Amino acid sequence: MIFGGILGHSGLPLPLVEGCIGLSVVIMSLAVAAGVNLPTIAAMALVSLFAIFHGHAHGSESAELSSFLPYAAGFVIATTVLHFPGSVSD
Repeated sequence: MIFGGILGHSGLPLPLVEGCIGLSVVIMSLAVAAGVNLPTIAAMALVSLFAIFHGHAHGSESAELSSFLPYAAGFVIATTVLHFPGSVSD
C-alpha cells in the first residue's frame, strides 16, 4: 500500500484502480469462502498486487494535502490494525 500510495500521491496514473479494488474484494471473498489455501508466495503476490491499487486510491486522495507523511502513516497504521486480528491464530 505504501508503494501504491506514493504512486498515487505523485500523480502517476494507474488504470482501472476502482475496478481492481472491487475485483480484489470479490476474489479475496471467494477465496476465503472456498477455503483456498495458496502457497505463501502466491498469496503474498496476490495481496501485494491488490494493495498497490488500494494504496494508489488513498495516495490520489491525498494529492491536495500539504504533507503526505502524516496521512500515509495514518492509512498504514489503520491497515495494520485491520489486518492484525486475521494474523492472530488460536
